[in-house]
Amino acid sequence: LPAMEDASVVARALDPVMARMCEGLVRLVQNGFPYRRKLLNHHPAMVVNSSDLSLGRIAHFVTASLTARIGRRIAALAGRKADAWMVGWKAVKPGETLLEAGDLDENAYRIYPDDGRRYLADPFVFVKDGRRFVFVEEFPFATGKGVISAFEVDSKGEAGELLPVLDEDVHLSYPHVFASDGEIWMIPESGEAREVRLYRCVSFPDRWEPVEVLVKGQELSDATVCRLNDRWWMFATERTRHGSSWDALAIFQAEHLKGPWHAHDANPVLVDAGQARPAGEVHVRNGRIFRPAQDCREGYGAGLTICRVDRIDEACYLQKVTKNIHPRAKKGIHTLNAAGGLEVVDFFGQPPASRGKV
Repeated sequence: LPAMEDASVVARALDPVMARMCEGLVRLVQNGFPYRRKLLNHHPAMVVNSSDLSLGRIAHFVTASLTARIGRRIAALAGRKADAWMVGWKAVKPGETLLEAGDLDENAYRIYPDDGRRYLADPFVFVKDGRRFVFVEEFPFATGKGVISAFEVDSKGEAGELLPVLDEDVHLSYPHVFASDGEIWMIPESGEAREVRLYRCVSFPDRWEPVEVLVKGQELSDATVCRLNDRWWMFATERTRHGSSWDALAIFQAEHLKGPWHAHDANPVLVDAGQARPAGEVHVRNGRIFRPAQDCREGYGAGLTICRVDRIDEACYLQKVTKNIHPRAKKGIHTLNAAGGLEVVDFFGQPPASRGKV
């Protein structure tokens, strides 16, 4: 199910679809038939559940896109504040996150104050010495380039000052922060540089040093790593040729975090705008692996999909959708993380009317 990033213009809608079709044909000619036999020897029924690309869904996407454009135009003429991404958080108990149970209640989240000069998105939580820090993409409208910032949420759920922690020569987003081997690491998205960069924390939370380029020469979005079966695995979506960055899931593996990292033989293991692009950390619950993904079938960041990873190895990759999450009052949600009794998400829509100091 290829993504159509701009369904209101026929040529732009067809470009990513045709790009994915061409990639599939090239792959089939190069190694499709012998590779298929290799897979069947390992797994006789390699199936990834996907949605049907129907005329009804295409018509719905076109209608939604045109409606959004008209809405933005009316809002601009009326002088209203434009829609933007915003970060929210709430207290949760073990087993009660959106990953596992419950429906989305948008009113249950506190929203970081909006000053109208930036947006915040892609929240990740990291707990150090009992203190909870939320790392986010901060996008100042004045510069038009994302940086990584962080704020602390105290035991009462109050947010502290937003502090810049990483600013590079390219746009940064999706600050995947995690711990391993006694160190704190960050992999922010730096797809604009066609690299996946690994940073080590020098002084928490605001000093980071570059350590390694894990993947070079590929435009990967929202790279997310995890340790499974005594190996490191990386999930990301890849933009190639005229394709979208929403729909083609690529997997990489390595024995060590610093690499070398090797692409999966079946990349892209999945082409589906509804369940490909990562949307947060991979979690293991009761021996099962769950991976949040973006649901972009109705537009970028329209919703979340929770995917259960049933098999991941050098031969193949299998996942099954267990849950879809879509907001009601807001227009989008595309990141989900939780740690230290705190769940964080980001919403797209009208920021709160009251503006606060950032």
